[in-house]
Amino acid sequence: MVVISALWGALRPADRVPPYRLSMDADLPGLGPLARLWREVLGPELDAAAGPDGLVIDCRSATYAQAWSPSPTLAARTVAVRVLRDGPDGRTVVSHLAKHTRGEVTRHLLEAGTDPRTPAALARRLGERWQVELTPPARPGRAWAVDVVTE
Repeated sequence: MVVISALWGALRPADRVPPYRLSMDADLPGLGPLARLWREVLGPELDAAAGPDGLVIDCRSATYAQAWSPSPTLAARTVAVRVLRDGPDGRTVVSHLAKHTRGEVTRHLLEAGTDPRTPAALARRLGERWQVELTPPARPGRAWAVDVVTE
């Protein structure tokens, strides 16, 4: 598991991190957008963390996704977790509580003690708790998406 930090980059769960306040959407004076600065450094690190096989479950927000895009080969086994809500006006993207739901998704997977090896297996596992919809890549070289639908 790798967690992306706007200040520290790629972290592992056991890494000790002091409190800080910095968002990936920051534009640093004299340096520019933080996501752009991280892109070059995070690419090789995250590609290596993904390993040669297995599923990459991407729980990053759109802002953090700007700091790294998987290579086309890696994208074929990457699933982006999106959070949607069914409401009176139809289905909408959740922004405020999406981080919370992605954390619940991560916890659910860790507590289940299984390692889904395919996008379909991930959708089945998440379907134990939420309504989910799996969307294949729009074109080659893009990631899969699993929509976790909340009420």
